[in-house]
Amino acid sequence: MIDQSSGKISRRMALQSFVLAGCVGLTGGRVNAAETDFQDYLMGLRKPDGGFGWSDQPGSHLVATHAVVGCCVALQIKLTNIEMLADFVRRKHSAARKPPEQKYRDFDLQQIETLQWLGQDVSPLNAAVAAWKAPVPYAKQYEKHAYPVLRRQVATLLCRDRLDLPWDDLNEPMRLYMNQRRRPNGSFNNTPNTDGSDGHVVATWWGLQAALLFGQADEFREQLIAWLQACQQTDGGFTWQPNPSMSARSTATYTRAALRSLELLDAKPLDQRAATAFLQSLKNPDNGFAERPGWISNPLSTYHVVDALACLELTAEVDRPPSKLTDTPSPTLADPLPQNLKVFSAQIESHGTGSPRDAVLLAQRLGIHLWGAKNAKPEWMTAAQRIADQDGVAVQFVFADENYGTWIQVPGEGCYSHMSDIMAENTNAAEGALSRGEVLTWEEYRTKRLQPLEIAGGRLIWQFGENENVVRLLLDDSLDRRGFAAISTFHFGNPDFTDTEPFLHLYRGQIPFVALQDAHGQQPWWFADMTTGFRTLFLAEEPSWEGWLKALENNWTIAVRRDARTDHQLLMHSASPSVSDYVMQRLDQWNWWLDGINSRPMCSVVAISPEETFETGYPAKGISIRVRCAWTNTGKGLLVKPLSKLLNLTVDGQVVETREIRSKSKNGMWDDVYSVYEMPEVAFGKHQAEARVQVLSTGEEIVESIRF
Repeated sequence: MIDQSSGKISRRMALQSFVLAGCVGLTGGRVNAAETDFQDYLMGLRKPDGGFGWSDQPGSHLVATHAVVGCCVALQIKLTNIEMLADFVRRKHSAARKPPEQKYRDFDLQQIETLQWLGQDVSPLNAAVAAWKAPVPYAKQYEKHAYPVLRRQVATLLCRDRLDLPWDDLNEPMRLYMNQRRRPNGSFNNTPNTDGSDGHVVATWWGLQAALLFGQADEFREQLIAWLQACQQTDGGFTWQPNPSMSARSTATYTRAALRSLELLDAKPLDQRAATAFLQSLKNPDNGFAERPGWISNPLSTYHVVDALACLELTAEVDRPPSKLTDTPSPTLADPLPQNLKVFSAQIESHGTGSPRDAVLLAQRLGIHLWGAKNAKPEWMTAAQRIADQDGVAVQFVFADENYGTWIQVPGEGCYSHMSDIMAENTNAAEGALSRGEVLTWEEYRTKRLQPLEIAGGRLIWQFGENENVVRLLLDDSLDRRGFAAISTFHFGNPDFTDTEPFLHLYRGQIPFVALQDAHGQQPWWFADMTTGFRTLFLAEEPSWEGWLKALENNWTIAVRRDARTDHQLLMHSASPSVSDYVMQRLDQWNWWLDGINSRPMCSVVAISPEETFETGYPAKGISIRVRCAWTNTGKGLLVKPLSKLLNLTVDGQVVETREIRSKSKNGMWDDVYSVYEMPEVAFGKHQAEARVQVLSTGEEIVESIRF
């Protein structure tokens, strides 16, 4: 806010208003706390663990909890079980299960704010917060220049201020950093201003909060007000910068950032009534608010709407029903599911190296119908498909490549990797990967990689990104012009990307959710924890590539996970409850934990000929029988703990003596353990090998047999 007597911003008064953002009575055209339906929506997000979460998830999340508590404080809605709620906020940091590459200080800020809103003691956080430094460079393998993510650097400052801790040690480096990120028009963005790019409205909101601490918020005031006002669209909402080159859509997040920034500068949008009408258009029949008209309600967008409305001065003239939806709802939400659809399983970026025979065995036993092999040679794909066809295993091997070394430059944001993960049926569509280390703009990438891929029937999968602003630009552009056909959730290195990138929940029902194996290590057998524990289900009439594409087009995919990383709780990401209900009603078709037909095998027995050079232990002549027992594994395909042991191997009814072979990785862990029986001379005709193994957890003995 502005001190009108001096024209300067009052640091303390403004900062207090931002600590309790939107904590004022709302009247007129704003959300009415007396509307019990809205209160019921918020309370319907309460979870058994004490916090609040996303409507389709069983557990709470810090971001959702911060959003709901913020709404309740703003609207004076009484919260119950405060101690249980506060205990959740203290215990469950959003990045607890997988520390992100960049420290998410905005999560810490939400933790502090939520506890303060709840009247809790936050002093136990003082020591940790006082030790934080900023700015912190981002990992260069993800952003080529190591540009820090701006909001997290500002959040470090704000955490210190919320806790009344000194930040003298941050003053000089952060002041320099923020000045370098400020544009001549007063806006902010993620890259240094020397690149000539414009600002981003969300970065500007964060930047202004830092400028407030430095006593610089009123610099460039008139230019910045004009810039922010120019972000308003014809629908009344705000987009991310004036006249953007792509993704020119109004959202709740952008509108809230613009209105908050204008309020800080003691200014208003050019058309308040239109802004109010846009925010009202985000309300859904469940009384929650969506990110864009016609999208699914979620707590984060709901909080942003409430907080944005608190910035507006309204009259009864705008008290009217929500305006007609302007976006087209997802077909999944609008149309009933055809009842002739079956549930099939796919793996994306599963192994495309190592043993094709083990890959086929895992596909058969785990019920995988579409095996997307990561960066596989065409010869490996041919070998795997031939084995599957010979053995009568109903799996199709397709290409699912991570184009390592591809960099996409986004003006104002930086140059990012891990943005080129493709899936294609044949080698023609999989070809066309860019030169390693090549830097392209998004437009150049669309022309050189995306268009040829789609023409050949392939699809682009979003893997991950920790700069929310750039991720949302590309996902929104994909909705406008096609691009990323699916969003990764469950992953080998991150139990769930939506935990550390919660804004991905906003796209539920708009872009399909999938699970991404992102296989590591050389052998599919030693990645079986991951291959078993999570996958993508898809609804189709047949488990074909065409069925997969139709499922993506109609949002009929469901990412599912149940393993040690989820404490053996089933987690799912789908477009709508109808899709989730459909697959749960057919649980017997796909589950892998109820001792059904999709259980993990406890050993692999294969007969290897000299021509099978992809197989470890292939012989110079004759046949080798190789037995691998099951172990738990790391995410990098290294062995941790045996699950079974070999008791004996028989060939044509005779017990034979095997030789155990072990190899270690560079870090000293086992990377392969197998037993082999070599048969340099093999009599003509059919033969049979049987491996008797013991399951170590139960003592049960099982027999695996093959004919060769």
